[in-house]
Amino acid sequence: MRRDAALGSQSFNFATISSANFTATAEVARGDRRGEKVNKGGRRAGYVQRAGEKAERRGGPPGVRCRGGRLQTGGGGLGRAAHHRRRARGVMFIDLHEDIAHYFLTSLSPQPFDVDAEGRQSDLPKLRRAGADLVVAAVFPFVNSYSGWSPNLQLALEGFKVYYSLSDAHGVKIVEGRGDLAAPGLKLLVSLEGADVLSSVDDLRLFFRLGLRALGLTWNLGNKWGGSCCGGRDRGLSEEGYGLVEAAQRMGVLVDLAHAGERTALDALDVARRPVVVSHANAAAVHNHRRNVGDEVLKRLRDVGGVIGLTFIPSTISADPTPRDLAKHARYIRDKFGAEVLAVGTDYLGISTAPRGLESVDKISRLAEALREAGFSREEVEAVMWANAARVLREALP
Repeated sequence: MRRDAALGSQSFNFATISSANFTATAEVARGDRRGEKVNKGGRRAGYVQRAGEKAERRGGPPGVRCRGGRLQTGGGGLGRAAHHRRRARGVMFIDLHEDIAHYFLTSLSPQPFDVDAEGRQSDLPKLRRAGADLVVAAVFPFVNSYSGWSPNLQLALEGFKVYYSLSDAHGVKIVEGRGDLAAPGLKLLVSLEGADVLSSVDDLRLFFRLGLRALGLTWNLGNKWGGSCCGGRDRGLSEEGYGLVEAAQRMGVLVDLAHAGERTALDALDVARRPVVVSHANAAAVHNHRRNVGDEVLKRLRDVGGVIGLTFIPSTISADPTPRDLAKHARYIRDKFGAEVLAVGTDYLGISTAPRGLESVDKISRLAEALREAGFSREEVEAVMWANAARVLREALP
């Protein structure tokens, strides 16, 4: 594993946000993220890669419900007219996890995001072809140095700059509350992938003012708030961690349990009073992987009205994954816990390779086709592709 330089030792142009020469710069660490972080298409060989891969249900706004044994879908986060137009085309999509900022912060020669770049997993043209309504856009706040991985506040702030630059350049809406979900066009909801840069709940309040609306408790390292699925012993939520979960839900910050250890996830679900998500993971019972979640977490996730985002990280799906393999995870979860627990969290721009047939976001319809082949009804497919996620966002956001 290469360990090049600490944060600040290299400065380079990290993003051409649009083809109209909207650019920004940042200083980030170089190094290797072990596992499945992107390393192609002009990326420097030593850029930062991810270690290891990269309450009660509330009534209320439309989305997905099980009433009388029948799954129902509603308008979700879309405006009514947009909902009917996209449904008529048979295309609709919400992605609970993409690493857009990471792409711009680590690419040596990033392509403008409004260009349909060959080989890139996600960009504006591909998202529009996919029928994407909303993407939960991650900020990855870790750098690698000689002493190992460490959270870095400046890098987190650079991630926010990327998303506001995209918003300014392309009119992409940054979602701050449930009222924004009906805005026309593609929307971004900013998420922090790991609470390690937060020293207190007061810090969360500051990030909320910056526009943060989703919070991953951990990444692949345990922290003061709780334990990770990938690093060290999972002792569950700390006392401070309980306070963080409760404060986040009071503010309207969606709590994300991806990367959390099982005990930490169960502790968080114990105190959840609004839906939470596991934004990008699959079923451990189908494919045993430390990033996948077990049945107890899935059951409790269902009980609080939350969802798991089926992820495209190849090693979490199967040895040689295809859309049909991913549909096996979906079918297992549906049969045991109900279709209302399912959503999609691709991890595009955060994985070096994607499953065959799902190489980029504009191929997302192939997952819908695989779900139909696996026995999902049309309304169940709609629930997985967008409506469940829309319902959770409407219930979780301020």
